[in-house]
Amino acid sequence: MVNRAQTGDDAACETLVEANIALVKSIVRRFLGRGCEYDDLLQLGSMGLYKAIMGFDPSMDTQLSTYAVPFIMGEIRRFLRDNGAIKVSRSVKQLGIRAQAVLNRIRLESEKEPTIDQLASVLEVSADELLMALDALRPVRSLDAPVEGGEQGLLYTMVEGAGDGTKTFEIRDMIERLDERERVVIVMRYFRGITQGEIAGMLSLSQAQVSRIEAKALKQLREAM
Repeated sequence: MVNRAQTGDDAACETLVEANIALVKSIVRRFLGRGCEYDDLLQLGSMGLYKAIMGFDPSMDTQLSTYAVPFIMGEIRRFLRDNGAIKVSRSVKQLGIRAQAVLNRIRLESEKEPTIDQLASVLEVSADELLMALDALRPVRSLDAPVEGGEQGLLYTMVEGAGDGTKTFEIRDMIERLDERERVVIVMRYFRGITQGEIAGMLSLSQAQVSRIEAKALKQLREAM
């Protein structure tokens, strides 16, 4: 079904959207009361779902619904950020703090990075709720912010020739031209400050896979410069 949608089958795409619209609505409800109408938020969330469908790899060991959550939230958050300050509910923040504490404990005890599903099971919440809570704790980062974990440096200095403000804007434009998964990894790493291990857990990939995706995307950005 996903492959059909990605090759331009509108009926298949509509079927996938309808099958996941309840997820979009559940996320939209969390953003009500912030100066934006329900229908507008639903449209934004649906746009994020569509982007997720177009970028989803069926061979990935994860469900479309889990993969789609960051895209749906990203569309809504981007709009609210550009049109006013976004406020996160206390309950979501508290869940995020609990999740971070449990995550740190598991890392210390097992020396392994738990998957989102494993962490959600321990906290007795859904993977979607956990992703939203973790995302709520993360500040939006600048292109010139240092990267945590993995390859060190600043995004604009890691792309050869991108040393001034004009180049920084060009990089932002080029990021939009990456394929969906590469863009997700770059945005999470360099704008959200999320480690490769955490991204691997969110997308049900290995850290090596995330590292390869990041390296490929950086190579494309360097070549484009």
